[in-house]
Amino acid sequence: MNFTVGFQINTHGYVCGEAEERAVLVRTRRALDAFYQADPDGNKHFYQAHLANYGDAFFESKALLLVTRRESSGSIALRVEGVELTDGQPKARITRSAPGFGTMDMARWVIGIELERDIIQKKG
Repeated sequence: MNFTVGFQINTHGYVCGEAEERAVLVRTRRALDAFYQADPDGNKHFYQAHLANYGDAFFESKALLLVTRRESSGSIALRVEGVELTDGQPKARITRSAPGFGTMDMARWVIGIELERDIIQKKG
């Protein structure tokens, strides 16, 4: 599936009890705003400026797959290798690479993956 990584930000945040990885498919600006407002990350302002690129015109033909992912070290790099449909829903394939040594900080990534809206099956 064709995709573009719109942004990939390490917020350096930590959200207690959050799953290791979570993906949310966003189809409207309103849903994007709701995602941001509900995000409990105290450092979410690090990716806020990137959301300005996703207005109503964007969502007329595209959707945004938002992936949050935590890593045990800020020195671990992530790369989106692909996006596949599973039961009509997109799933990102993300690889990680770590240097020979790591930092002791937690990393919380927020990744925005742009997808063509018409290839994603609507739920329900």
